[in-house]
Amino acid sequence: MKLKLKTDRDGYIIATSPVHGDVEVPDDIASKIIVGVSKLVGGELYYRISFETDADGYLTGYGTDPSGDQLVLESELEQAIPGATKLIDGHLAVDQAKANELAKAADMPVPDAQDLINAQMMKTTAQLMLTNAALMKRVAEMEVKDG
Repeated sequence: MKLKLKTDRDGYIIATSPVHGDVEVPDDIASKIIVGVSKLVGGELYYRISFETDADGYLTGYGTDPSGDQLVLESELEQAIPGATKLIDGHLAVDQAKANELAKAADMPVPDAQDLINAQMMKTTAQLMLTNAALMKRVAEMEVKDG
């Protein structure tokens, strides 16, 4: 698809138009252009991004942002996994071991309200059974002593 691209002085796309297009842009890239935060460099689409990270430097959140301080390849951003991706030398790198750990944790079932009620009832039943066994033992000891 040929597009007419208007850019600011830093090369960020600020307007697009299919009329009188002079730049050949693949359809899959053209559909992902975000005005104000996108930049075409060597036929690849980059986004200006702001990141949030945890204490270990893993990406926990991000957003396209005209005042963002990082320029990241759109294809890398698509593969980013919150909690398992770090920005290293201007590129997003997924820590596969961390990603597997997060996926495993996500597969663990989360108990609902009924599960919690059932667990509490089972705990109470077990405590009552233990108390009953202790009382039965005590009664048996008393019978042997008296007997």
